[in-house]
Amino acid sequence: MADTTSELQWLKHLLQDLQVDLAAIPTLHCDNILALALALNPVHHSKLKHIEVDVHFTLDKVKDGSIRLQFVSTHDQLADLFTKGLCSPPHTYLCHQLQLGPSPPSPSVQLIQLDGFSTHPAEEGC
Repeated sequence: MADTTSELQWLKHLLQDLQVDLAAIPTLHCDNILALALALNPVHHSKLKHIEVDVHFTLDKVKDGSIRLQFVSTHDQLADLFTKGLCSPPHTYLCHQLQLGPSPPSPSVQLIQLDGFSTHPAEEGC
């Protein structure tokens, strides 16, 4: 998350140098609840020392209003379309979210509860 925060800062400064005003604060979407929780409220723990600097960098940028953090569910993670081999239903859904191709029929999204974990049926296999 710190790498992306750094990239957002670089892009923000580049746009300012080009005299382009941002209409809104850049938003960093993340599907990892723990990473978001640590970035917003860092917990000092001996096992987390290696990420402490990264967490504080992101936290500082959130506090000074340079970026916003927002949770996005794994089901709606648009980057998966480009980084993973997806089965047809999630591929079609994400293409539709990006307005690529014809509009598919509206699938009913159901979550399956397994031992306290929620999973999307399409993630379980093709």
